[in-house]
This record gives sequence, C-alpha cells and structure tokens, in this order.
Amino acid sequence: MQKQQLEQIIEKVEVLEREKLQVQEAITDVFGEAKNAGFDVPILKKILRMRKMKPEALEEEDMLIQTYREAIGL
Repeated sequence: MQKQQLEQIIEKVEVLEREKLQVQEAITDVFGEAKNAGFDVPILKKILRMRKMKPEALEEEDMLIQTYREAIGL
C-alpha cells in the first residue's frame, strides 16, 4: 500500500510541475504581448507584485521609498 501511495503522490507532483511550467510559459507569452503593445514589462511586474500586497504594507513601502528618495535627492 505504501509503495502505491508513494507512486501516486510522485505522479501527482509530476503532473502539477508540468502544468506549472505550462502556466509559466503562458505568463511569459502574455508579457511578450504586453511588450509588443508598448507596455513596460518590469513596471507591469511591479504593479502585479503591489496588487498582491495588503494596503497597509503597500502604504508603508511607498512611504519608505519616498523617504529614501528624499534622503538621496531624487
């Protein structure tokens, strides 16, 4: 029983790894489309990261960035 269960678990992970690779390839394609449409991909990635953040964390990051920019004269 253990051997069969282990094999099933390994096979499930292998399937998920293949699916993950396909999803990553699709994301790369979408970023390519965005670039071809004239969008700045690094900025899009930053926006996506920011959208995942909690509002408080985003506000804190914005304040720190502004503080650091002012400190170096940007």
